[in-house]
Amino acid sequence: MDRRHYLAAVGVLLGAGCTSNDSSPGPEPSDEPSDSEGSNGTSDSKSPSERSESLPNTPEWEYDIPDELGSSAVTVGDGVYIVEYGKLIHLSETGGVQWTSDLDWGSSDIAEPKDIIFSGDSVYYSARVSPGTGRLGAHDAGTGDQLWAQDFDINPLNFIEVTEDTVFAGRTSAEEPGRARILNIDASTGDERWRTVTGMTEDATTSHGLLIVYSDVTNTVTALGIDTGDEQWNDSLSPDSSARIFTRGDTFSIAVGFSAFGYSLPDGKTIWHRSLERDWRLAEPAPTDSAYPSDIYVADGGGELRAIDVAAGNERWVIDDTEGEHTAMGVGTNSIFVYYSDGSLISYDMDDGSQRWRSSITSDYENQHIFLSTDTVFLTSQQFGKETSVQAFDIESGQRRWQTRLSTGGAPPKIRTALDEHVVVVTPDSIYGLPIDEFA
Repeated sequence: MDRRHYLAAVGVLLGAGCTSNDSSPGPEPSDEPSDSEGSNGTSDSKSPSERSESLPNTPEWEYDIPDELGSSAVTVGDGVYIVEYGKLIHLSETGGVQWTSDLDWGSSDIAEPKDIIFSGDSVYYSARVSPGTGRLGAHDAGTGDQLWAQDFDINPLNFIEVTEDTVFAGRTSAEEPGRARILNIDASTGDERWRTVTGMTEDATTSHGLLIVYSDVTNTVTALGIDTGDEQWNDSLSPDSSARIFTRGDTFSIAVGFSAFGYSLPDGKTIWHRSLERDWRLAEPAPTDSAYPSDIYVADGGGELRAIDVAAGNERWVIDDTEGEHTAMGVGTNSIFVYYSDGSLISYDMDDGSQRWRSSITSDYENQHIFLSTDTVFLTSQQFGKETSVQAFDIESGQRRWQTRLSTGGAPPKIRTALDEHVVVVTPDSIYGLPIDEFA
């Protein structure tokens, strides 16, 4: 699953970090990166003045979310899907409306959308339709035709995970803070198969006939049988506020606190444990089509980045390249890309952790996020009260292709997907299409 739907929120920004934020008057920070340097320290790209400077640039397309209609939720698939009050919308790769499907939520003043997710050939939405009723609906992603809509006595419901034939949804219990109800719902009919209660779910995955959930309240990993909902195994971990979980082959792994663990599947036996020098900050798996598909890459608070083979827990390499802290990370098919709080964007070789290129970006922006397309690294950065900076770099050389700024309000934006020739940036108020290569 590219991005998991947590019960706490939709679209949580990965790798949000902080850099300096001096409130005293002074000149505006520059977003100009210095010349990109290869591992030998020599410049291997054009000077900033020779790069494709794109300020000011406007998005190639924009969709405004009407805030007067209540809250909205956005997901991506073979386009962009938006659930607004009483309406489901599909945008094409170029921002045009492909179809609109009206949703009958009655006349309740509190009816509003809560969540949305794309899976396979369907798009699923969650909404509150009355004080005690939550609704889940499924529509054909290609045509917008309704497949089913079902009401539940749990409100609101958020999506946890969707498989080929099952929708897992739930919510935190108001009666028991820190506890969450989880429902198994038939993806083809919307019928409820079973429900159970676990700790409040932060992250979840499915594998080997199990729904595996991590609770950051109870600090436990719990495996439930997909068919029955019965608990198969669980493990209590050291208290921590968050974790990242992964499955690769017959191994389930988790980065939490000062540790990373590996469990065999389906029995849940601990097969390895790696201690970190500091608490983890970022953790990402290698793509399944990469040179090291069983790797996870873990960045800790001390500035170290390590490659761990999850099958055996072997640490392939560890590096500590800067004085800054990791604030964003992206993993490609043969490189890892990390942005540090000192303004360095660095590409590392997957083989041995050697530096491929480095670009220095002098700015005090925070809330960074890295998104990768086939040949481009995108870095979004935002400082509170200022416009968001979006920059595109060549994935092989580190040369900056373009830079622009977006007015995104107080919430940090995120690039959600690459579609055709555009990447899609989602904010609470708008959806933007930016070019992958260069502005027209």
